[in-house]
Amino acid sequence: MSQIELRGEDRFLDGRLCLRKDKAVVGYHKNGFLHFNYPLKNGEFHGICQAWSETGVLLVEEEYFEGKHHGWKRLFYDSGEHSSEEFFRNGLPDGNSLEWYENGRVKAEETRIRSSHESMKQEWYEDGTLKAKRQFKDGKPSGKAVVWYPTSQIESQSFYRNGMAEGLWQVWYENGNLRHEIPYSRGRYHGMMRKWYESGKIWAQIPYRDGLVHGVQRVWDAEGKSIKDSLFVRGVRASKDLEFCLARIKAGNFRAKEIIGIMNTSVRRILLEEFGYSRFLAELDHTVLDKDGENELVRIDWRRGEEPIFLAKVKCPSTGAFYALRVPPSVTGVKQAIAWTFQIPGDQYQPDIET
Repeated sequence: MSQIELRGEDRFLDGRLCLRKDKAVVGYHKNGFLHFNYPLKNGEFHGICQAWSETGVLLVEEEYFEGKHHGWKRLFYDSGEHSSEEFFRNGLPDGNSLEWYENGRVKAEETRIRSSHESMKQEWYEDGTLKAKRQFKDGKPSGKAVVWYPTSQIESQSFYRNGMAEGLWQVWYENGNLRHEIPYSRGRYHGMMRKWYESGKIWAQIPYRDGLVHGVQRVWDAEGKSIKDSLFVRGVRASKDLEFCLARIKAGNFRAKEIIGIMNTSVRRILLEEFGYSRFLAELDHTVLDKDGENELVRIDWRRGEEPIFLAKVKCPSTGAFYALRVPPSVTGVKQAIAWTFQIPGDQYQPDIET
């Protein structure tokens, strides 16, 4: 590709000489080599558009029709080797697309299902080992995505819905041990996040609600010893007095009536969950609403102006120990309450075959 003669009236923009003509937008490198040539029709890109390096190597070749991508779009390395290739129809990707490493090996391939606007993209390491599988819908991440280390050990598994993170994401160390479990709901942290040391020992548990830390955050050292428990309410760390209550619950010298006396509703409910419903039930007066053998549905009127707590008191068939599970106030019988904890319809709960 030859150089052009620069004239005094020509001007440089952002490090390149740009000339706009009636039928094309043309740009030149400072050394005079053609940088890009984009044909125009009625002021919009139309036809085969190209761009080159300072040494004259073709880097971009893409087809437009009346301002929209329509046809092939090809990218190249400085060496001239193919970098990627994709076909467009009326401005949207259509069909499969490919990416290559400079050595010619396939780097990625995206397979599109035209009727559903869905696609599956696979990626490979330079040696040909599978690196990732991802799903898309309307150009946004959708469904399951999996990434592997070069050793083929799984590195991460994630899920998306409508382009937003959803469900439980998991990340692993290269030795196969879990590194993180991250719960998402509509793109925000929601649920218990867990982290582990590379040895496999637990490192931290962090409860989230609607993107904010809410509940008791726990941290351990690499030997498994508890370092610190911290209480958070809607992203704000609680006072030292409330954290002292948490420490007393953990030590076993806190009482149910003390929870009732706490004024902050959110803190009260967090401490109640830490205290445990079984202990709470054992220390307070309660009303038995329904009974089936040794299992009971009970109500605790624990605080004036506060909704009563409804619990299913259940005997474990294997250990013989009793435990309590909170149930919604809408349940009317103990069988229905137990079925609700198992997330099955009440008429399908059969205690005679419970295991």
